[in-house]
Amino acid sequence: MAEDRLPARYQNHTAAPSSDRLPTRGVSDAPIHRPKELSFGGSAATREELWQRLSPTLHEKVNQRLGRLLQWWATEVDERVSAVGLGTRALIVLSPTVNQAGRPATEINTINLDEASFRSASVTETHGATPPGMAHVSQTAPPREPGSPPHQRPAPTPALTHHVDHNVSGFLGQLPTRAQQLLQDPFLNASDELRYDYFYYRTGHGHNIGGATLYVWCYFTDLRTVTFCAGHGRDYQTPRGPASWELTCWRADVAPRSRGTSQ
Repeated sequence: MAEDRLPARYQNHTAAPSSDRLPTRGVSDAPIHRPKELSFGGSAATREELWQRLSPTLHEKVNQRLGRLLQWWATEVDERVSAVGLGTRALIVLSPTVNQAGRPATEINTINLDEASFRSASVTETHGATPPGMAHVSQTAPPREPGSPPHQRPAPTPALTHHVDHNVSGFLGQLPTRAQQLLQDPFLNASDELRYDYFYYRTGHGHNIGGATLYVWCYFTDLRTVTFCAGHGRDYQTPRGPASWELTCWRADVAPRSRGTSQ
């Protein structure tokens, strides 16, 4: 679900220490996806307005579990609020549901994280007419092991590709290559436990000169690792995508014995 509205207040975050940085470049077998044209519409409410529709009790539970807030989004589906928050102690997903009495309720799914394992990377990119997600793809042959023949069979397709549906792959295709890799690298041999979600909205209109600003959020988890990416692309125009990106990608280990809890 995407929205075309005024921007929510965008929080600045303290950068991770240099020792806790993810590599901004590197060899990766992660699939690089083709972009799908994004659709826009939906609620005109900001994420803060949607958050305030949830109960104070729910706010308190989330705040107790998150640790230091890093990023979050909230959206409206069928007049109900859903939200995702990444903190230094947990990834929390709030989903509309119905309780045993048949009344509207919100499910809290908490994936506890090892706070000491957090790493991050800034991904910035500026390009012209190059399709989204392809600006940093090397035009030279990939490195080979010493003594290996100059032509080898392509690497096998990662199992991950069988667990990512066309909607999320089309969204990922909008992102810079390195952001796609950082989101997917831990899950190349993904099992059926892989979970993911994404959200985006824009300010302005992508058909105008000067384009719009596209805000994006996305996470992946297999209940062993969590990856999360958030930020914005400027001068977004349909169907070219943004002309430049400023993103932050995070990665953390799921805490031992934490398989997610719902309440």
